[in-house]
Amino acid sequence: MFVVSLLRCLFALVLTWVVGACSVAEPRPPAAAVVGVPTAAASHGAFVDVTRIAREATWAPGALADHFGKHGSEGPWPDAGAYDRSARDTIRAGQMFTYTDRSANVRRRGFYDASGNRFTSVTEDLRRITTHFCPDNGERYVVLLRESTYRR
Repeated sequence: MFVVSLLRCLFALVLTWVVGACSVAEPRPPAAAVVGVPTAAASHGAFVDVTRIAREATWAPGALADHFGKHGSEGPWPDAGAYDRSARDTIRAGQMFTYTDRSANVRRRGFYDASGNRFTSVTEDLRRITTHFCPDNGERYVVLLRESTYRR
């Protein structure tokens, strides 16, 4: 099982290198582009296509506007579209981990981009974006989430 997981990881890295995938996190200037970001992340022995999640995950009806209203002033997002793009860039560039949402008492997948101090959360099935913001206490926020698997 370990050998298969290792081969999948190597394949994903080679494919990423060949394709030349890159991610530019807003609002970083182009010079800060992260080149070669893997399109798949390992999670408990299974690979998760973060590019697909970033492309296909949706907000609940009205949630994008609500969350932009709540968190929009925390970042350099001039409108809900820029806020949404930042959430999706965080999924692509951030470190994936799991945690338990305190208010809903359900498991979530989190993505934290330490270089931009951005956090995005999605449902466990990876289909719905639940929030996006810049934590006041940075990486400490995701480390201290209930049952967080985030590692520095």
